[in-house]
Amino acid sequence: VLTAIGGSTNQTSVIDLKVIGTINSYDIVVLHDKMIELRYLDLSEARIVANPYCYYENYCTEDDVLGPNSFREKSRLISIKLPAEIKSIGYNAFYNCQKLSEVVIPNSVTRIDEQAFSYCNSLQFITLPNKLEYIGSSAFAWGGLKEISFPTTLTRIEWGAFQSSQLETVRIPSSLQYIGSSAFQWCPNLKKVYTYTIEP
Repeated sequence: VLTAIGGSTNQTSVIDLKVIGTINSYDIVVLHDKMIELRYLDLSEARIVANPYCYYENYCTEDDVLGPNSFREKSRLISIKLPAEIKSIGYNAFYNCQKLSEVVIPNSVTRIDEQAFSYCNSLQFITLPNKLEYIGSSAFAWGGLKEISFPTTLTRIEWGAFQSSQLETVRIPSSLQYIGSSAFQWCPNLKKVYTYTIEP
């Protein structure tokens, strides 16, 4: 799809982009490695499809999955709207995207994997999808997150998921079955924790 933006000069100057149609491993490479000035990315009308080419080390795109390391250390990215049909956000997907301040996650997402948003210092607020079931270890750790609302479908929060974040208030839904060790460790601003579970 993104080969339509021809030439390295055109690609490196793109700041704001909306993609409609299918994208695969080759497109992830262009978005991550070629579009170095990219700040605003709208994939809400795009669909990720499987491709055997590796966009990062041994990782290839799969149908309706934002794979591991897809946008890791994309230093200038400020805003992203994710594809409407994705089911999961992979390991390190936005690791160390320090300027990322807005993420629109579709309600189709059921899991956010390990370190997906760790070290995202500008990401202060995020709306989690209402079908989310799983938050992986260190998923939002060492970042700027101040506020988060958990859906009533959430069952697991793994270890260190929010450690060293800026969270001030946490509300635990009745659906939650497991919270891993150190999930909220070193959160200096955390003053209020509400739980709606029948048993603590």
